Amino acid sequence: MNTQHIQNSPKRRTFAYQSKLAALALVAYGFFAHGAVPRLNAQILQYDFNEGTGTLAANSGSAGTAGDLTLGGAAGWGPGVEGAAYSADPSDEANTYAMTAAPVTGLDNLSAFTITGWLNSNAWLDELVVMNWANGGAGATLRLQTSGELALILQPFWDNNVFVSSTGGEYAEVEGWVFFAVSWDGSGATTDKVNFYLGGEDLTASLVTTADRGGATTTSVSPEAFMVGQSSTALENWWSAYQGSIDDVRIYGSVLDLTTIQGVQAEAIPEPHCVALVGLALGALSCGRRRLRRLLA
Repeated sequence: MNTQHIQNSPKRRTFAYQSKLAALALVAYGFFAHGAVPRLNAQILQYDFNEGTGTLAANSGSAGTAGDLTLGGAAGWGPGVEGAAYSADPSDEANTYAMTAAPVTGLDNLSAFTITGWLNSNAWLDELVVMNWANGGAGATLRLQTSGELALILQPFWDNNVFVSSTGGEYAEVEGWVFFAVSWDGSGATTDKVNFYLGGEDLTASLVTTADRGGATTTSVSPEAFMVGQSSTALENWWSAYQGSIDDVRIYGSVLDLTTIQGVQAEAIPEPHCVALVGLALGALSCGRRRLRRLLA
């Protein structure tokens, strides 16, 4: 038998390719199932909301304990994408929040950022605050809009807020837990600098809207604490607090690309989805082995 011929044959190369794919899939399973997506240096805040009890939601981002949230108002706990989640009581829509004790160093004077997280809500009303680090003159706010869109409000200086919204209402069309990501680049290199991404538990995140950043180049210095939801005493009283559950919220001080955003999404997807991935990988590997045995028979 010509061993060299078998080693260089198209079928042998095909098997080698399939084996590599299977190995990569297995690595991906371990990578995602065990939360091994690398922590980026620019990750300022991360809330897993897995405490499930008490009034503290710990921050594991670079801001450290200064980024810890204290639940107030009608905020509490509920089931999350995996584990527990922050839960807002819809009966007190003006005063459901979790807030840091003071402004978070690292959120000041940002010229770029990415926000990611999971939402589960049946209430898509205008001006529902998802999160905020602004005082009306500096910082940023993420809101839900009536027709199922996300809106990003950049506040670089007094009386010149920049409002950018996704289009099409796609966020309200996903049932159950909705994964979102919003990135903003204020470098000034181009005009289309706000990206809105959408995914779900069975829907891989993709870009749904690219919008003009409206001329903002910085969020400026905000004297306000970071807040999820809204306190009626800390924000404009004509806005309402988010109604529903929030899980796995993260803020990065940089623009993440789609591949990285999909990796962040996969970290929170429940185990059965990852088991399906490893099953596919093992199936591909088994198929490749059978083909090799036929070749060498």
